[in-house]
Amino acid sequence: IAAQIAQAAIETGIRVNWFIKDPAQQRDAVGHVRGALQQAVQAGRVSNDHMQRCLQNLHHGDGSDLLVGTQIVLRATRGQRGAPVPPGTVIAHCLPGVDARLALQFASPTPTGRLVEVILGPEATDDERRLGLGLARRLKRLAVVQTTAGTGLHDRLLQTLWRAADALVDLGQSPFTIDAALRDWGMVHPPYDLADRTGLDVVARHPRTEGAQNWSGLLLQLGRQGRATGRGFYHHGSDSPSRDAEVQHKINGRRAPQSNMTADHIARLVIGAMANAGAKALRESIVPRAAEIDVLSVFSHLVPNWRGGLMHAVGAQGLLRTSRAMEALDHPDRDLWTPEPIFAELIKYGRSFDDH
Repeated sequence: IAAQIAQAAIETGIRVNWFIKDPAQQRDAVGHVRGALQQAVQAGRVSNDHMQRCLQNLHHGDGSDLLVGTQIVLRATRGQRGAPVPPGTVIAHCLPGVDARLALQFASPTPTGRLVEVILGPEATDDERRLGLGLARRLKRLAVVQTTAGTGLHDRLLQTLWRAADALVDLGQSPFTIDAALRDWGMVHPPYDLADRTGLDVVARHPRTEGAQNWSGLLLQLGRQGRATGRGFYHHGSDSPSRDAEVQHKINGRRAPQSNMTADHIARLVIGAMANAGAKALRESIVPRAAEIDVLSVFSHLVPNWRGGLMHAVGAQGLLRTSRAMEALDHPDRDLWTPEPIFAELIKYGRSFDDH
């Protein structure tokens, strides 16, 4: 993460003072940035002169004075505790799972992604907000500002995507059928393909309610870790990922397979659950408008841009039909499938989240 942020910054003309304790890690990380820039030159994306100007903006080391004069310090690599951050300097955390006064979460891939979540904790100051937004602008990123003491919005939506997909597997659906339905709907990386890409150890960390299964956790116990090791929900060979019959067999051993839901019904339920998580974020004032959620869902590639964003999409597929489908689902995770009160309010007055 740190290497990608450093690359994005120096490519937009920002001076980076990169503190790295471990000499070997420093060599590898800086080498990664240099290699990425050289590949960009070879591909014709940038000129050699531009690469040299970028590298002039990159300063690295482990000296006690390296961070003196910096406007904002980004903590984006683990194992850097004790870094000589000057007193009073604003610190932004870029690693997931950190509850901070200020966090910056970059949409993947960081060097070219257009979105950054500026996540403000309850005690964040105006100065922290200003510097977070200022850095996003300097990086030429679209900023979605959030206020929360917990998880950022993108992570909430991701966790809901996996949680909803797992619930449908609990009810007898195949993970491959679910992925196919959501890929047909327009999702570039549907839940189980995305789980493999992310790493099943990451997805397995998120708990499920009593009576529900985290299927990534099951596969992790079976020695499958995802795309990085060649086997997760899918078999990852030299070609595109292929369905793995052993996975389906292991899942069927834990619960009985059922007749398939239609692709439309699967998409309606999963998008409905994710939009419900978005509605909770609105109720908790994490973001002020549904449009913020639409922007984030499109630029983080959760929803295709032609769908108009998550909250717009759930309105387009019908709030009433979606609410009824969620309420009718017989699954123990009732919190996931119980529509937020705003659904009933919008339905009552013939409105959608576009009006919120």
